[in-house]
Amino acid sequence: MTTFGNELPRTKIFTSEPLRIWQHLWKANVATQTRACADSAYEAFTSQRVKRFLASGNGLVKARRKYVEELVAESAKRLAPFGEPLSLDLGMNRWLASEREEAWSNWFAWFFAHLTVDEVAHLFGIESWLEVPDRHTAVRRVSREYWVKSGHEGATGRLDLLIEFSGRQALVVEIKRGRSEDADTEKQEGYFKAMEEKKGLKCKYFLLTTDENLLGEKDRFELLYYGELCLSLRKSIEAFIKKDRHTHTFLALGLALVGAIESCLLNFSIADGFASDTTIDHLLRFLESPNECFK
Repeated sequence: MTTFGNELPRTKIFTSEPLRIWQHLWKANVATQTRACADSAYEAFTSQRVKRFLASGNGLVKARRKYVEELVAESAKRLAPFGEPLSLDLGMNRWLASEREEAWSNWFAWFFAHLTVDEVAHLFGIESWLEVPDRHTAVRRVSREYWVKSGHEGATGRLDLLIEFSGRQALVVEIKRGRSEDADTEKQEGYFKAMEEKKGLKCKYFLLTTDENLLGEKDRFELLYYGELCLSLRKSIEAFIKKDRHTHTFLALGLALVGAIESCLLNFSIADGFASDTTIDHLLRFLESPNECFK
């Protein structure tokens, strides 16, 4: 495997910063043309210095494209025989991009319902919290839009996703298409009482968000960045392939879910060999971190 961090180091030369500088100078040059007469502007534009600058920019673009192609090829190898999910450009047809959270809840509920307890626990990093003796069994129940009697005071409400385990434990997942501050989590105090006091469940609460810079909790919900969940999904599916867990159809649909999240919610893209810094960093984290799933 190519050691991407060493052979092509993560320096500014392989980020979009030089490209932004290039764009700024290009605009400045166009402004100069507007102010000057046509002949002098043409002469400035075709000067050897500008030509060399443009040539160096083209070299940068080619090097970056080659780098992205190497990352994609290595990722495809790791996820063979299915390949890199971003290669399909699942955002092109805007799968689920304009849908409400309920559509994403449906897909998540279907996927999690096919997993075992240890597989769900690994995805959310709750292995030490769970007290289920046999973790190789299926989860007890997965419910979407789970109705509870208490939301805001005096009102009913619904939980986006409820994953129940044996031993009266459960995972509550609120699925948001935007930033965590847009989520109305204060209403959930009534939900906590309904789940913990009335149903007698010991619950763990997660809020999925597109904001990678926020960590910690919000109104008892642990914030989970979609990118982190996608990395866990990628590593889990890679392990499923190696250990022959699940059918190929299920694994293909799981990678389609990963690609849809990364394309539609996180705006990652590798179209035509171009990729943003965040996309490159996401692929690097998948390739460089060891996969210790289900050892």
